[in-house]
Amino acid sequence: LQLDVARNKKYRMDAEERERVVTKGFMEREMRYAQELRELENLLAKAKAEKDEIMHDSQYLQNEIERVREEKAKTVADRMKLEEIARATSERIRCDIRDGLAVKADLETQIYKVKRRQQEQEEENARLRTYLSKCKDDLDRALR
Repeated sequence: LQLDVARNKKYRMDAEERERVVTKGFMEREMRYAQELRELENLLAKAKAEKDEIMHDSQYLQNEIERVREEKAKTVADRMKLEEIARATSERIRCDIRDGLAVKADLETQIYKVKRRQQEQEEENARLRTYLSKCKDDLDRALR
């Protein structure tokens, strides 16, 4: 009977030891799993924070892209408007130059005609002076 009691005691001690080893293994594994779970939760929180930051940065960049596009469109529109104004101004200046050249040509023609008339009148005056001089001489001779 004592032998059975000793054997049962040994079996119980072995069983308790196995149970302690198994429980210790489960406890260690559970602690590792809890640690991994905490690490994964931390990584998840960091990933969410990074995602939020990236989304914020992305939204900022989208707004900047839109602003730059609008600025570019305005700049292109302004440039087109300036080119149109320059084209119209250039055309108006060409027309003014053309008109100025036409007026210049008309004035040069008038100046030429006036000078020619003046020269013809000077020639006529010289002829008339000569005629008057001859008439005076003839009159002086006739009166003497």
